[in-house]
This record gives sequence, structure tokens and C-alpha cells, in this order.
Amino acid sequence: MFPLVLVALVVVAMALTAPERGATLTEYAAAWRHFAPWEMTVTNTGLANEPTAAAAARIDYGVQAVLDPLRDAIGVPVMTSSVYRSPAVNDSVGGHSDSEHINGNAADILAAGYSPSSLANAVMHHVGAKVGKVITYDDKGHVHVSWAASGPPERLHATAPGADGKRIYHRIQ
Repeated sequence: MFPLVLVALVVVAMALTAPERGATLTEYAAAWRHFAPWEMTVTNTGLANEPTAAAAARIDYGVQAVLDPLRDAIGVPVMTSSVYRSPAVNDSVGGHSDSEHINGNAADILAAGYSPSSLANAVMHHVGAKVGKVITYDDKGHVHVSWAASGPPERLHATAPGADGKRIYHRIQ
């Protein structure tokens, strides 16, 4: 009886898909066309920055639903300056305590030949249905893009900072 139960457990474990067993970014990256796992966790803080299994699954969704299709649509490499941030990394870089980066739901991106404003427009045009927020940071030279792996996306766009130093959000059409 014991060997049969052991075999059954091994078969079930082998049948689990990556998200069900908590895959690593390296395992997810096998399905990515234009990005490497290290691009999702790069930091110059010197702090540990490994995503949880849940954050890795959300990053995988973002790469497959937003970043890879965007790269295909615009025809030039999309570079990430920040995707996942551990709470310690987020604190170190002055991120908001509720930053979408902590949960693996956002990326700060740039692309050769695109200003932040033109890249934000490309995001909204090509993958807007999959994004939650698009924030144009002309002063920092990048675009913040967020996604939600479940539920409807917020579909908001903002330029930051606005004239008064605050973001003004507009619905993405």
C-alpha cells in the first residue's frame, strides 16, 4: 500500500503546472520571447530581491500579456529599469509603501527612439486592454506600467508629476 501511495503522490506532483507549485522566474521565462529573469529583479541597492512565488506568477502574466506583446508591436527592445522590488529594495529606492512593484504587478520601462510620452501612447494603443495604470515620468525618462493578473484592469493614465506635483489620472479609452 505504501509504495502505491508514494507513486500516486509523485505523479500528482509532476502533473502540477508551474503556477500551482510556485515556479521560479527562470521556469516562467521559458515562455518569454524578449526578456530574461534577471531583468525582473535587477537592483543597484545590493539588497536581496527575489520574488515570492505569487509575485513571480504575476510577473509572468505581465511579461506574457503586456511586455512581450508591446515589444512585438513597436519593433524595438523594451528595457526594464524596475519590475519586482522586495519591500527592502522598495524602501531603499524611496518607493511608495503600497507600490505595485512589491507584488510583481508593475514595470518601469523605456525603449530606444521613444520618449516617455510616445512610449506611454504606444502602451495604451497596443496593450491598453491589459494594463491597469500607465504613468509617464518625463522627468525620470521612463513609463510605469501596471497590470492585474485577475480582475478587470483599472485602465488609468497619468503624467507625473503634474503642475501641482500630483498625478492627474485619466481613463484609457
